[in-house]
Amino acid sequence: MPKWTMILLVFIALCAIVQSICASHYTATDYRGQTITLEQPTQRIIALAPHIVENLFSAGLGDRIIGTVEHADFPETAKKITSIGTASGMSIEKILALKPDLVISWLGGGQQRIQEKITRFGIPVYADDPRQLADIARSIKDFAALGDTLALAKPRVTEFSQTIEHLGQTASQKPPLKVFYQIGHQPLRTLNGEHLVSDIISRCGGRNIFAAEQNIAPVVSFEALINRDPDVIFVGTKNFSALSPPPRWLKMHTLWATHKKQYHALNPDWLHRATLRTADGAKAGGHYLSESVAHPKP
Repeated sequence: MPKWTMILLVFIALCAIVQSICASHYTATDYRGQTITLEQPTQRIIALAPHIVENLFSAGLGDRIIGTVEHADFPETAKKITSIGTASGMSIEKILALKPDLVISWLGGGQQRIQEKITRFGIPVYADDPRQLADIARSIKDFAALGDTLALAKPRVTEFSQTIEHLGQTASQKPPLKVFYQIGHQPLRTLNGEHLVSDIISRCGGRNIFAAEQNIAPVVSFEALINRDPDVIFVGTKNFSALSPPPRWLKMHTLWATHKKQYHALNPDWLHRATLRTADGAKAGGHYLSESVAHPKP
């Protein structure tokens, strides 16, 4: 084989390797199973949910967010980002006017139609939908991969994962407690097993008594609550005393959780938003469950 031919073949092989490395560096597979590949690290991101904004900051990409939705309020600088509407109602015109090179949508927020519209304009869309604690780390690493900030994101994700792993090891030392998680009391509403909160409860040493409900945020009856008689009640609120009127179950002393005063407020921003702060919510829930006692009857 002539020397120049061998040099040419080596050059072609090296180009293929470099191209492969670059492509994989800015590639991530979203929660639809679709692969998003960018030629360059993303520089202009629109985030269509508050938890996405927070996770982009954790991925080292906060300064590249050019648009988001209402209630994106953490960290503090997120409040200064241009709003393009709400998570359930946003302006496609505003999105296009901002000229993003990446849009991150929220599957759990029912944004499939807006995803399709954005995609038709040739804008890459990563569909996010974290429903388990492990998904939080996955989302942040995916965002970092698309922005070339993995070196910044990995230590934060590793610390989060270690915290959750330790929590699970501690909680597994005793039988799980029956837990009712309330997100509304007029009517009485909870979350089923598909929601992130249910995974948190399991990791903390509990069992979601309404995990099998079909709807992700079902309304349940007081009769069902009494029949399942939870050991512990968690309420997604920052201020338990501000609930007006107070939940009816506070007067139901036949309930074990009420009788033993095993009911607690948990910050919904920590639990309903799938972010690194969820570890704080999980630690708080784990602490409460570790100090609670089960009903003597199974």
